[in-house]
Amino acid sequence: MANVSEAAIPTIPSKMKKQRLQNADIFAMMTMAFFVITFVLKALTDGIFVTQGMKGAITDSKYLTMGGTIFFGLIYMVRHKKNRVFWNEFRKLITVALVFLVATLALIIYQNKYAQWQIRDILNLITPMIFAYVVLNVLSFEQLFKGLKIALVISVIGYIIQLMLRGVTFDDIFQSSFSDSTSPLESNDFSAIAIMFCFFFCYYRSSKWMTALATVYAIATFKRMAIIFAVIAFFFPIMVDRDKKMPKWTTPIVIGVFFGVAMFYCYLMLPTSTSLQGSLHLNIGKMTMGRSDFLAALLNCGFQSFGFGSVEASLGHSLEMAFVRMTFELSPIAVLLFINNYWNITGRNLYCSLLMVFNFLNLTTADSISAMFAWAVCYILIGMVVYAHGPAVTAAKQSRLFAKWQRG
Repeated sequence: MANVSEAAIPTIPSKMKKQRLQNADIFAMMTMAFFVITFVLKALTDGIFVTQGMKGAITDSKYLTMGGTIFFGLIYMVRHKKNRVFWNEFRKLITVALVFLVATLALIIYQNKYAQWQIRDILNLITPMIFAYVVLNVLSFEQLFKGLKIALVISVIGYIIQLMLRGVTFDDIFQSSFSDSTSPLESNDFSAIAIMFCFFFCYYRSSKWMTALATVYAIATFKRMAIIFAVIAFFFPIMVDRDKKMPKWTTPIVIGVFFGVAMFYCYLMLPTSTSLQGSLHLNIGKMTMGRSDFLAALLNCGFQSFGFGSVEASLGHSLEMAFVRMTFELSPIAVLLFINNYWNITGRNLYCSLLMVFNFLNLTTADSISAMFAWAVCYILIGMVVYAHGPAVTAAKQSRLFAKWQRG
């Protein structure tokens, strides 16, 4: 019986289906339902309402359903004592968030200054960590895989709706310029989650259509860094063993390199680094698309940090350079802690390391830290790879591996 192909297995009788539904845990079912609804609402509210500048209860509904996912999932975890999956990684992530929170509270008290933006930034950091940790412990591999397939398709639909509402035509595709990073297809609302879907379905390639769709989607949203890594993610598993483990000795080197890159980039952005910019023949304003001017404006107004989120509160808009703003808000030590802990959740898996390389480079030159739904997909992918390690040829094969971890 073990050698019988999956196609030859008879369908489940209706009585057995009914019995399964009766035996299903209501909290697990609610977690799955809210998990899918969260990504559906994210896509449709961004595509329809955010595009038209309409924000309110409708666009905030995705945060409520994300909270619902966490609520029902936590009840399930407590009832069934399931918390082992992604636990070590979650501890590393939540340590970063708690250090940022404590440092922010201390600076708020010291400076006697506070902004509501800071609550949002802390929640954007913490919520996807908890969300991913919960669904990894509650949902099976098939549920996560099917849920994210639905999420990808609906996200693409939401993106297409946004383009239609903006009046983008087929001819506009040919007006894109990679060198200037301009395109009518560019989308700040969908680019972050698009590249995470690309990484996910370029690893789990049981459906070639989903892999192709996710890759094209990431390229279409037209962020230069994302385009480069979408192409890399597509070919990477074909050319190398994606599940190979990196040697332990590479960890401190990688952490040191990315911390050095972040600090060098931060120094390069300073108005006082004109001599270095000249020696490197760099036009920083053009290279960063005006981000260096944001930093100059921040420094000219005599900025004094009052914690995580204080840069955006002072400027009135994002600095769009996450590691640079962390440096000014919480010191270089915060950046080092972030890089160290985030790198160490990859399990030294080669593919997860590639994913984190993208994140670090993106956080150096842009600010995707607030893209909580994209980070949720990122954490889920890392959890599925690290805890269901294997060739991942089919969803069913991975499910058996992942189920072993869930049973403990």
